[in-house]
Amino acid sequence: MAGQTLDVIEGPYGGYTGSLGKSVVATFREDPSVSTTFTHYRSTQPIPTSLNLPCGGSGLVVFSPEPSSPTATAATVTVNYVGQP
Repeated sequence: MAGQTLDVIEGPYGGYTGSLGKSVVATFREDPSVSTTFTHYRSTQPIPTSLNLPCGGSGLVVFSPEPSSPTATAATVTVNYVGQP
């Protein structure tokens, strides 16, 4: 459904861009065919409407630093899918 967004924040999720990280790539585990790239914290991006996501239940979004380095750590965030009203 259009109008939904993602954001990258500094928070308790354990991710770290590492020594080389210039961006963060968000990928939904349930449909990794499309990803969203962030180059700044707190720069909201739309969730692509081309994703094929479930209408209910929980899932995961992985926020991966790019390029990776030995000090980089991805953050995995649980999301809840809710059907359209």
